[in-house]
Amino acid sequence: AETTSSATNTTFPSTYEADERIAARAAVSVADEKWRSLCTQHASTFVAAERRSVAVQSSLRELLEAMSRVGPSVRRVERALKTEGGGTDGEDGDDEEEGEEEEEDDEE
Repeated sequence: AETTSSATNTTFPSTYEADERIAARAAVSVADEKWRSLCTQHASTFVAAERRSVAVQSSLRELLEAMSRVGPSVRRVERALKTEGGGTDGEDGDDEEEGEEEEEDDEE
């Protein structure tokens, strides 16, 4: 959007383009000021959120560790239940659960 003067063959920015640049600089300055203000205003919220994030990450790590510790026990119990049921596909175990439900109804 530069204009060329035919009389002198010089190139210079138009007044409109110069005004746009000044307006853009002012807008950036206002946005930066607003950004800094918001950061200052909500700093405690950011700190609290960061602390919660760290606490959640720590809790999740502990949960994963606990799950990995109980994994062998879960597999051992699962095998024992399958063996106790007498079947490998769990069909016999389903019959036992139905029988237990009937016994509970009789007790009431």
